[in-house]
Amino acid sequence: MICFLCRCHGQIDFGPDKLNQKKLNQKSSILEKSIQKTSRVNLELVKEKIAGKYPFVKKVKICDSACLDRDFSGMANQIQECDASKVLICSCSSRADNIRVGLKKQGVDAIVEIADIREACLWIHQKNHVLASKKAWHLIKMAIVGLAEQESSSFPNLKTENSVLIVGAGPAGLSAATALARSGIRVHLVEKNGQPGGMLNLIQNTGPSNQTPENFLLPYLSAIKTNPLITIHLSAKLISIKGDLGSFTAEMTIGEANVSVNAGAVILATGARAVLPHGLYRYRQLPGMISAMELEARLKKGLPMEGPVIFIQCVGLRDENHPYCSGICCPVTLKNAIQIKTDNPQTKVIVFHRDMMCPGAELEKYYRRARSLGINFIRFDANTPPSLLGKEKIESLECFDVSLGRKISIEAKMVVLSTGLAPHPDTKGVFGNIRLNTDSQHDQPQGFFNVKPLMNPVQTDVPGVYVCGSARWPVLADQAVVQGQAAAMKALSQLSTNPSDQGKSRFRQSKFAIARVTKGCSGCGNCVAACPFEACKLLSEGNKLESRVNPLRCTGCGTCVSVCPNNSIQLPEQTSRAIGAMLLTAFKENDLSHQTNPNL
Repeated sequence: MICFLCRCHGQIDFGPDKLNQKKLNQKSSILEKSIQKTSRVNLELVKEKIAGKYPFVKKVKICDSACLDRDFSGMANQIQECDASKVLICSCSSRADNIRVGLKKQGVDAIVEIADIREACLWIHQKNHVLASKKAWHLIKMAIVGLAEQESSSFPNLKTENSVLIVGAGPAGLSAATALARSGIRVHLVEKNGQPGGMLNLIQNTGPSNQTPENFLLPYLSAIKTNPLITIHLSAKLISIKGDLGSFTAEMTIGEANVSVNAGAVILATGARAVLPHGLYRYRQLPGMISAMELEARLKKGLPMEGPVIFIQCVGLRDENHPYCSGICCPVTLKNAIQIKTDNPQTKVIVFHRDMMCPGAELEKYYRRARSLGINFIRFDANTPPSLLGKEKIESLECFDVSLGRKISIEAKMVVLSTGLAPHPDTKGVFGNIRLNTDSQHDQPQGFFNVKPLMNPVQTDVPGVYVCGSARWPVLADQAVVQGQAAAMKALSQLSTNPSDQGKSRFRQSKFAIARVTKGCSGCGNCVAACPFEACKLLSEGNKLESRVNPLRCTGCGTCVSVCPNNSIQLPEQTSRAIGAMLLTAFKENDLSHQTNPNL
């Protein structure tokens, strides 16, 4: 083991405002002047203590800085001279990834850990140098004994297919396919219908851009025809997808032929289905009572709209059966209402709504445009929705107007029921082998594919599988395009990285660790039941069952470690021995200083 003590982060005047890589590179004099000031931590004393207390630390080096590009070559030479397999850098935590990547570029293949003596120590005790020095020493001791017991996870050496399977040729799938093909990745685009385009083939124009579907899809369809890297499989029935990151296999039938496709990653752009309002408002029992998709078909054919035309929002949504907001119903209603009013300004158009969901500046402008055209908006309460009057035909609608505070009655000849989108019902069957999870609300399964929150909006729990468009959640066409491009870039970054190298330079950025099963596994199955990513499996070993970890699915969360009754499954980067040694050092002044490991 080799230990670097970074001097610059112990200085009084070297605060967070000056810790900027660009500024440090441009004005190195800031660093030089800072080092000359009084140090808060006596690094010379720390160096002596380490050398006297931990004989397995082969070398302790005090350096002016450890995170600049100019530092890495010198540090790499020191590490290689000591032939150290473990490196401890006592500096700041914010530059940890830069340090690891910088050393990796210099050919250092060692476990690199950071002891945070800046944010967790120096910044806290700015006015007490003695306490800062004492705390820094304790942090360094804990890091040393923890690193002594630490091991490194390893990735299997796999051959990655340099191709991507995209399921669904709607706007999301088309944009993902063209983005990947432009980057030199081969694409297999699978579409169950006889033509690409998805639900855009059923509508007159897109909103809020007001483009025809033909113009909207033209650049993507042209790319598919001209780019040899894209193979589109139309009228294909997907049977199953099996495999893991780097090597997925899809089985499908096209006509009478069975087709098999191999891919390194999978992008799901299967879209969603339109919900028909069966059993609501006497749908299909009265003439003029139509769904939103049936209105789209009428507008596409150019059929006249006889007014007054009334839209009712949230039909079959935000209730016990579908407790979610579909998100696109309000913009679609605005689009069609504006189209009707533009074609025939004399037609009376009224929208009954609970809330008009129009997030963003563009949709807000869309809503204001509808108001300026004379389209009326009437808000109703969920407990008192509009009621329909008329036996043989639609006569009028009665509703309690929340804004007016009284019941109103409005004549109607055509009523459009906005029902939104729902996931396809067969998603679990086709994708069951790769074990994708679907979302739920209020303990009710909805069926849209789950994605990781916040910073990974198109990434599923299964490595190498991404989801975009309305398969993830109902979205408009322009948003589906953006999500398709995002999924393409995620898949591209995955394919551009050799999985066997992730355990080294990029491993620390993507995963904390990969669980490893040691001797003593009793085959109880606790880890299998607890693992949220289904990375653990029980396999027969002789006359008993033992747990095995799929390293491509494991994310290093440690759930399996917490439920193992005999401590036979561990995270190499954070074993129980390492944690125990750190605790003993921190609270009992009893550490591993008496041990000497020649492999350090």
